[in-house]
Parts: sequence; structure tokens; C-alpha cells
Amino acid sequence: MLSPDGKLLAFVGQEEGASEIYVMPAEGGSARRLTYLSSTCRVLGWTPAGDAILFTSNQGQPIFREMGLFSVAPGQANGEVTPLPYGPARSIAFGPDGQVVIGRNTGEPARWKRYRGGTAGHLWIDLNGDGEFQRFLADLPGNIASPMWLDPHGDAAASRLFFISDHEGIGNLYSCQPNGADLRRHSDHEDYYARNPSSDGRRIVYHVGADLYVYDARSDSEQRVEVAYHSPRVQRNRKFVHAGRYVDSATLHPSGKAVALTTRGKVYAFYNHEGPVIQHGRRDGVRYRQPDWLNDGRSLIMVSDEPGEEALEIYSTDPTVEMRRLDGLDIGRVVALKVSPADDRVALTNHRHELLVVDLQSGKLLPIDRSLFRQIAGFDWSPDGRWLAYGFGATAKTTEIRLCHLPAAAQKSGTDNADDTAGDSPAAEDGSMAANPEATDGDVRAASAVANGAADAAFTIHTVTQPVLHDVQPAFDPDGKFLYFLSYREFNPVYDSLHFDLGFPWGMRPYLLTLRTDLPNPFVPRPELEDDEDDPDDGNSKDEEEDEGAEEEGDGSSHEEDEVEDEYGEDDDGDEDGDEAEDDELGEPIDDEIDFGYPAIVDVRRCAPLLPNFRKPRRTLNRNIPNRRIQHPRSQRLMAKNRAMMTT
Repeated sequence: MLSPDGKLLAFVGQEEGASEIYVMPAEGGSARRLTYLSSTCRVLGWTPAGDAILFTSNQGQPIFREMGLFSVAPGQANGEVTPLPYGPARSIAFGPDGQVVIGRNTGEPARWKRYRGGTAGHLWIDLNGDGEFQRFLADLPGNIASPMWLDPHGDAAASRLFFISDHEGIGNLYSCQPNGADLRRHSDHEDYYARNPSSDGRRIVYHVGADLYVYDARSDSEQRVEVAYHSPRVQRNRKFVHAGRYVDSATLHPSGKAVALTTRGKVYAFYNHEGPVIQHGRRDGVRYRQPDWLNDGRSLIMVSDEPGEEALEIYSTDPTVEMRRLDGLDIGRVVALKVSPADDRVALTNHRHELLVVDLQSGKLLPIDRSLFRQIAGFDWSPDGRWLAYGFGATAKTTEIRLCHLPAAAQKSGTDNADDTAGDSPAAEDGSMAANPEATDGDVRAASAVANGAADAAFTIHTVTQPVLHDVQPAFDPDGKFLYFLSYREFNPVYDSLHFDLGFPWGMRPYLLTLRTDLPNPFVPRPELEDDEDDPDDGNSKDEEEDEGAEEEGDGSSHEEDEVEDEYGEDDDGDEDGDEAEDDELGEPIDDEIDFGYPAIVDVRRCAPLLPNFRKPRRTLNRNIPNRRIQHPRSQRLMAKNRAMMTT
């Protein structure tokens, strides 16, 4: 607010944290802080003499919304403010002969248009300047705000009180005599409220929408203020930004020596520590997404929208090799894409909630599954490329994990792998869903997909989880032994430590699914073997075991012969049975190992605290050796504690 002489400018600033009153020269210069209230405040104007700044603040008020009136001198240096003796108020105006009008609840009427409730704005007036206030325009059914006292002709008897009111539906400028008579309307805005008026005693400036208006009380007329603003148009300048802000995705080379990423719809590939950055695809005008390396490490597959519809394109790192485009495939709007780790196949999901597999050698599309309720909630290839795990929206409120057993990919010669189709469910001749003769009700579904008009590929779908709410984001173990996923299935409400309310801090946890019946829980501590000689209650000496060991060495028998396979399927070196050791190697087929009759779900988060106590057994279990027993390390501690309590 400008001072009456136009030399000073009072305003609210937050340069030092809280909202405080500042003053500065109107022609420019440094600002000086006047208040130190650390509360909400707003400048109302200046006193008629121009010697103090008027403002409202909730400082010292018991209610945040209750405001009081204060004044502060522009030359004040110690932060002292003077409360005005008018009680709670949000606005104030002074008449020519000492009259005072204050406004209570006089917030912005446009904030709550046509409000008529108990907190609507109203005015109180002291007509004689003796401190006796009475309600002003009590019968006016509207929200009144922003009182201003104008004396345009210098005649106190002809002075009028101006204000904003929406009692006729839209906030406009009104005035009346100090006694409430002769109510007049001075503006006729029908689209937007008149807001934030300010007066110099003769004119009123306010805005309607984004337009400025000035009302002249002498001529009783208003006009729109034309503002000529010559903008530098900085938003149209060239923009230089860091490319990292717009990175959409990144994928590592199969060997880890290079990376491909998309930024602002363009695909770039480069080595980690040397060499140039190579852009694949057109330089401009095409948006590329979801790049991924093929298994040969020399090609990239990505999604392109060049023809107006998204399609898959394959680019070689060799610039002399032409781009290959897979036309004629209805892949929709691709949401996610992953290349098989074992062959040239790509799995992708789209906006139609479909899971699709594309054979890059034959160029055929194999629809796997489609949810009626939501997008596919993550998917992953098995290490051998024969299985796809994915989160499927089974109902409107549940998502389950499914496994799809796929046929072998087409060979480069165009023929399928005949050995790999053994055991798969036969496809119906018409390409429709076919029944699996070995399927279990509700667990296995056999299907045949029509690819380019021919029913030439069969696959089997298994449901492997029973969700409570949502099982999502499956991921295979690198050895193909476990299937990890996130699950929303534990809803035990607990009280929050900050807010007095119940919550579900463990609603989502990571879980794993064992894919074979002979696989134990990998997070449960193995039992420890303890010889009787270690038991303090046993009188046997340690020398007996040493003699035993000497006899074993004398017989020429090995340590491995004495130790048989334990119940976890592992010997002392941690290797499993020799018949299964080769099958567990990375990339070997795992389809014969998955047992869907063993849905063992392990909570990774819950088992994690047991890991520090995990100790490998000193020896594996041999049931033929007498005088040995298995003890869990926790059981040992409990037994020792119980013995100590009994002795005391």
C-alpha cells in the first residue's frame, strides 16, 4: 500500500520466514522490516495522517481465523506495534469527521460465492467517533467486504461508504450514506466478482477476472484500464536442460559393458567408459520407447510410432545393417517390453491389458492372456526362456501370479523345435481355447493362440498364488529355483506413532514361491549338530571322538561316505544331489522341475531378521551314527537359560 504522500510502500514479506510488515521507498531501494510477530498478517493501508501503517494479524488470538487490528510507525526500529481498540476485525476505514467502520468476517467474497451462513461478512460503524458501534446494513442479505470511505467533493456531509457485496448474486461495487440510506450499485459485472478494491479517497481501483477497472466517484463512472505489457516471452526462448531430467528408461547390455536409454523420445547406446554415443532411429519426428538388447548383444529392439501406430523395430549396432521393422502386428500401446534371455522372443504388455509374445525370427504374434480389470502387473522371463511369470487381474479387487509355459521359439530356418512341444496341451483345430487333459480344476488352463491366422503354438497357464488383495511384480531367481513377487496380503492394523489413527505398515511385503517340492525355505536357519561330548551333562571325554576319527582314517573311508544327504537335499559342501545339479545351472530348462502342487509362499521381509543368526551346519545329518542330536541355536540358548534358572 502506498502512503498518502506516495513516498513509501508498505507490504507483507516472507524473506526471513514468517509473514511480516516491511516498508521501502516507493521509487525503489532496500526494504526495512517493521514487525516481528511470526503470525499471519495483511496490510490494510495507512492512517489518514499517513504516520502509521494499518494491518491485521492473528497475533495473540486464541483462534487462528480471528484477526485483530494493529498499527506500526514506518520509522519503528524495535518491532513495537500498537493494537487498535476495536476488537476482532479484518478491515477498517476512517470517515472525514472521526467516524470509523470495521469489517468482521470480511474475507474475499469470491472465495465462497453467495454464502449466507453465520460467518458471512458484515460491517460495524461508529457514526459519532465516540467508540459506540452499531451493526451496519444488518438487513442486507449478502456477504459484505472491503469498506472504503470516500469524500470526492470535500464535503463531509456528502461522503459515502463504498463496499463489495454479492447480495444480488455477483460481487459488485456498492455505496450508501453513513446511515445506511440511498444504497447504489456502481458496477455491472456478471461473469466475475469485483475483487481487492483500493482507494485514494476519490477513486477506486479493483479487478474483475484478469482485467483492471477504475471507478471515479466524482463522475460516478468506471472504465477498464488498458495495460500494454511488452513481454520478453521467456517461455518461448530456446531451452537447455540436463538430459537426465527426461530419461524414460535404461537397459544394460547382456555383458554389462554398454547401456541403451531413451530420453525425450530418442534412443541412445554407448559403452560405459569409452566410445561415442550413438543415436538409433530417426533424428527427429519419431518417438521411440522401451529399448532392450537382444541376446546377441549386437541388436536393439524398441517401440516406434513412425507410421502413426506403434510397431517394433530392430536396430543393429553396426550402422551398415538396415533396420528391420515388424509390420502387421497388432501390439497396441506398449506399456512394458522384455526380451527372452534364451532366444529371440519378446514379451510385452499393452494398454488393452494383454500379455503378448512376439517371435522375432518368424515375426508371429502369440497372445498369452488378457485381463478384464487392469493392466498386467509386471512380468518376467525364466532363465531358460520357457516360462513367463506375470501379475494378472483376476477380479476387480484381486491380482494373482500366473505362470505360462511357452513352446520353443521358431528356429532361424523357420522350423519349430519338435522336442520342446512334448508334454504341452494340444490346441483345438480352430485355434480356440483347448482343454488340458492333465489340468487341475482352477489351476491349469491350456490354450492355443492364433498367430497370423494359423493355430501353430500351444501354451499352458498355471495360477500359482491365491491372493488376498494383489500379488504383483513377479521376478525369477537367476537359478530358476524361486519366484519372487510383491503381495498385499497382510492387513493387521496398528496405531500410527504420529497420527492417532490405524494403518497397515506391513500391507505389502516381498514374498518368494518355491518352484519344487524338495526346496526348503532358504531363510530358515539350518539345525546345528552337537556331539554328546559338548554337552556339559555328559561325562564322555573329547578323546573318544579323536580315537573315532583315527579309526575312520585307518579304514581308508572318506569323510563324504560318512555323511549322507540331509533332509534339505544338500551335502556338507552345500551342493544338491548329483542328478539335479546340472539342471540348476543358469539357463537350463526348468519346466520339469516346477511342481504346482507345492505352493510354499515364504515372507522374505519377515524371515530377514533371522539371517544374522544363520550358521551352516558343521556336519550333515547321519541317522546311522549314534549319540548325535540336532539342536537349533535358539534352542541351545533357551536350554542354557532354563538350566540357569533352575539352579538359582
